Formats: sequence, C-alpha cells, structure tokens
Amino acid sequence: MAKTRPKVSIPAECLITVATAAGKLEITECHVRRLIREKTLNAIKFGHVWMVDERSLPRFEPRRNPTTGERSAYTRH
Repeated sequence: MAKTRPKVSIPAECLITVATAAGKLEITECHVRRLIREKTLNAIKFGHVWMVDERSLPRFEPRRNPTTGERSAYTRH
C-alpha cells in the first residue's frame, strides 16, 4: 500500500519552487527534496513538481562557525 500524505492547504502566494527554497536555505535542491520526504518541510506536489510552503523555511537556520563564518550544519527551530 502506498503512503499518502495528509491533505494540506497552502495559499498559492506561499508556494515556492524547490530551487528557490534551496537558494534561500543555502543548500542543494536534493537536500530540499530530502527534507520534503522526511516531512520536515511542508510541500505540495503538482504532477512531478514539488512546491514548498515558504512559511516552513524559517524553521531552519544555518549554524555558522563563529571564527570562519562558514556554514557547518542546520538547526531546526
């Protein structure tokens, strides 16, 4: 039996592409898709295209090395 996601209502003005979400989070598109699969990011699939709920992005904040300023990991809020 296939897994089904619960029906989610996301306003159209809050939907962004996986590429846009990746750019905002400074991670790869593949990582964004993984977060969608893990149900960490809210998203809706239209045909073969995932659209991410922009409101779910603020939960992630890059952790940076205080000395170098480089991104080291992500913290979930």
